[in-house]
Amino acid sequence: MKKQTIIALAVIGVLLVATIGATFAYFASSSQNDDAGINAETEELGSILLDGTKVFTSYDLLPGQMGVQEFTIEKNSDTGNGIYEIDLEANVPEEFRSDIEILLYKTTDLDTNNVTVNVADPSNYVSFNGELWRIIGVFNNIDDGTDTKETRLKIIRDKPYSESIAWDTDNVNDWTTASLQEELNTTYLNSIQSPYKEMIGNAKWNLGGNDVRETNAKEYYTRERGTTVYSGRPTEWIGKIALIYPSDYGYATSGGRTSERSSCLETDLYPSYPSECYNNSWLYDSTLAQWTLTPDSTDLNVVFSIGSAGLVYSNIARSTIRAVFPVLYLSSNVKITGGDGSESNPFTLSL
Repeated sequence: MKKQTIIALAVIGVLLVATIGATFAYFASSSQNDDAGINAETEELGSILLDGTKVFTSYDLLPGQMGVQEFTIEKNSDTGNGIYEIDLEANVPEEFRSDIEILLYKTTDLDTNNVTVNVADPSNYVSFNGELWRIIGVFNNIDDGTDTKETRLKIIRDKPYSESIAWDTDNVNDWTTASLQEELNTTYLNSIQSPYKEMIGNAKWNLGGNDVRETNAKEYYTRERGTTVYSGRPTEWIGKIALIYPSDYGYATSGGRTSERSSCLETDLYPSYPSECYNNSWLYDSTLAQWTLTPDSTDLNVVFSIGSAGLVYSNIARSTIRAVFPVLYLSSNVKITGGDGSESNPFTLSL
C-alpha cells in the first residue's frame, strides 16, 4: 500500500490554527511515495526550535481528526539541517503509523522575516467571497494604519479582476490617487459579500519606488519599504485592496535544479531572470502580464509589472494591456476552519 503523505501547514500568529513559536512557518505539498518510515527530509532549518510544534493536516490522520494535530518534532542532526523525526505516537495508533508521512518545507525568508509560500505548486487555495484566492504568506508587523502591528495573512485572487485595465487613466504613478486603486476599493470592495468583507483589514501599504529594472527580489523588498519616490509622491497608503509587489513574485519561486532558490532571489528579475526561477514561481502566469504596486522613482508615470515572459518590466500607468489580481490582508482574528488547501477543497475561513 502506498504511504499517504500529509500536507502540513504550520504558521505563526493567531491568523491560522497552528503556531511554531515566534517567527517561523512551514508549508508542504502532497505526493504519493513508497518510502518507509515517518522521517521527512527538510531544508535549511538552521537552529529553529521545533519541539512541540502543532501541525494543521489537510488529510484525516484518522476519521474525524482533520485539524490541529500535536507532534513532538526533535532534531537528530547536530548541523541543524537534514532529517527530523516526527513522533506520531500520541495521536496515531500503531497500525496506522507506517502509512503516514509528513513533509515539512521551510518557507520563512530570514532576510524578510515573513512566511512566504515557495512550493512550485502549493496547496494554498482559500475560499473567499465564493471565489478562489491563494495564500501569498504570513507577514509580520503589518500596520493597520493606527500604529497597531500584527501578524496577518496576505492573499491574492486566483483569477484576475480584469485582464486589461490601466493602473491609472491619468497616467500618474501615485497609488493613493490611481484610478485602479479607487476602483478596487469602491466598486470591487462593495461587491464582496458578508462576512468576507468584514474579514478584510486596513493595512499600511508601502509605496517605495525603484529606479532600475535590473533588480533582484531581495533588493525589491528593501526598496518597496523605502522612502525613495518620485518628487512629491507618498511613501505609504492605508487601505484594504492593493496589488502584489515585485518581491512577492520573486520570493514565490522554489527554484530548480540548476538555479536554486537562493540563486533566484539574488538574480535580477530583468533582463535575464532564469526560466527555472519563474517557471517554479506559483505567481507566474504565462498567459497574462500583471500590474504590481511598485512605481518607478525616477519617472512620474511609470509602474513595474510582471510580464508573461516571466520578467519584471516598467510600463506607463495608462497602459491597458495588463491584468490585475487583487491582493489584501485578512484581519488578525480570521482563522482557517476547514479544507485542505487544494483547488478542489480550499481552506475555509471564519471570524
